[in-house]
Amino acid sequence: MTFTITRDETFSDRLKRNLAKRYKDKKRNILDPIHVTDLIGRCIRKSFYERINDQEELDDVSVHNFVRGELSERIILELANINANQVEVKLDGIIGHIDAVMDSEKGPIAIELKDTVSFTRLGPNEDQFRKWLNQLLAYMCMSEDIENGILSIRYNVWPMLWQKRDSDKTDFFMRKYDAAPIGTESWAVHLSKDDILRKQQIDELVGKKNIFLEALSKDGGVSLLPRLRGRNKLMVCKSCNWYNSCWNIDTESDSASRMANQVDPLDKVLIQPD
Repeated sequence: MTFTITRDETFSDRLKRNLAKRYKDKKRNILDPIHVTDLIGRCIRKSFYERINDQEELDDVSVHNFVRGELSERIILELANINANQVEVKLDGIIGHIDAVMDSEKGPIAIELKDTVSFTRLGPNEDQFRKWLNQLLAYMCMSEDIENGILSIRYNVWPMLWQKRDSDKTDFFMRKYDAAPIGTESWAVHLSKDDILRKQQIDELVGKKNIFLEALSKDGGVSLLPRLRGRNKLMVCKSCNWYNSCWNIDTESDSASRMANQVDPLDKVLIQPD
């Protein structure tokens, strides 16, 4: 009798191929309806490039993030026993899918589930948090009767503080002794039906949709869409598959530049809670 253990790249490759196929099956093309997540919560130019290009080089990280998000949503909804169901919302040709809507004494509550490997605990002052909050608010504004929401963030790693980068480009991080544990943090959101922010959010969403459709219908239409700016450019653009096309080949119109510098309706009213 013998015992052996070896790497099985054949099985790993099979998993990657099948998972990548599921990822591609959910990829939107130029004819698909416009989704909320095409317009907010991510780079609108990236949404454009992904729709007009049939072939996108998939890396393991993209597929892994897709799988992690899918599993997290399914497991939490099925195991938490919160009696909530996914709901589709539509507005002026835009569609969205609320992760879950739960009944309560206050009325229906929209639940947005997020899964992250961020080294920091996010709050209203962080860009990523505001992107997720904007997505939840969009779903609430697109509905006719939802005034309350929950943004629930599941953290998969301990918080870390970046210390330095050495000459070999190795980054060093520190974890505090009393660092927050791995787990879930949830934020309650209320937006009344008569709040002016609802109209502002809808106007911005519809405006972006119209420009996005115009861009899709024209040769070189991506120039109508704004590039990322500031910290987002530094953190997001450098790892994007479309970096060269976006920054070195395609242009950005004056109207797109002005759009990029507009203050988001949420940023005008967001106040850091005590």
